[in-house]
Amino acid sequence: MIILIPVDQSGEVNDSFARAPRFLIYDSETQEKTLLENKASLSSGGAGVKAAQHVIDLKVDIILTPRLGENAALILSKADIGIYKTVNKDIEKNINLFLANKLSKLENFSSGH
Repeated sequence: MIILIPVDQSGEVNDSFARAPRFLIYDSETQEKTLLENKASLSSGGAGVKAAQHVIDLKVDIILTPRLGENAALILSKADIGIYKTVNKDIEKNINLFLANKLSKLENFSSGH
């Protein structure tokens, strides 16, 4: 299973999915982690849609994030990507909680800017 988490410059969970400077990709089978630049974060508009499309292209199964915009959520849901709410800024803790089935699905989405 491929899990994606938006990451800030300090290496913690970013408050925003689309505007996060980087994405951490975690492969639960190999336990390999990869950091990728989120080019959508620099967009003047439509960052959520661009980031969502990038995630789909990466063949991600699950997103762990504290919040997500409505447009991105719609696209990701149609692609059958699970969206779960992080509980704090700690990447490892959130991955472990998800793998233990202790994170809730993210159900409230923010409106676009």
